Amino acid sequence: MDARRLRVKNTKERGLLEFLVYPERGKYVGVCLTLDIIEEGRDPAKLLKSIQEAATSHVLFVIKKNLGDELLNRPAPEEYWERYFKAMEQRVDDGRSLKDKPVYFFQMPMPLNRGALAHA
Repeated sequence: MDARRLRVKNTKERGLLEFLVYPERGKYVGVCLTLDIIEEGRDPAKLLKSIQEAATSHVLFVIKKNLGDELLNRPAPEEYWERYFKAMEQRVDDGRSLKDKPVYFFQMPMPLNRGALAHA
C-alpha cells in the first residue's frame, strides 16, 4: 500500500469515495478506487457520471441491506492508486473541458444524501 495514502475506514455513517477517469488506448477508464469498481467508455463525462452512479448504488445497497462495512472498504489494485496520486501531484485547474484533460479525479464524501437513499 502506498505510504502517501492514509486510508479512511468507511462506515455506513461516514467515509470517502475516490474516483479516477483517464484515457487508455482510444477509450477512457473510470475507477472508483475505494470500491474497486471499474468501467470503460468513449465519453469521459458520461463515464464519470456512470462510475459515480455505480458506486452510489453499491453504497446505498450496503446501507439498505445493513451489510458489513467491509463492503465499503474494497480498494482497487495499487496500479490505479499510483495513477491517482500522480494525477493529484500534477493537478492543474486550467479551465479545459473534461475531454481535453488527460486525467480527472475527484472525491465524494459519505454519507450520501437522504434523497439518494430513498431511491435505493
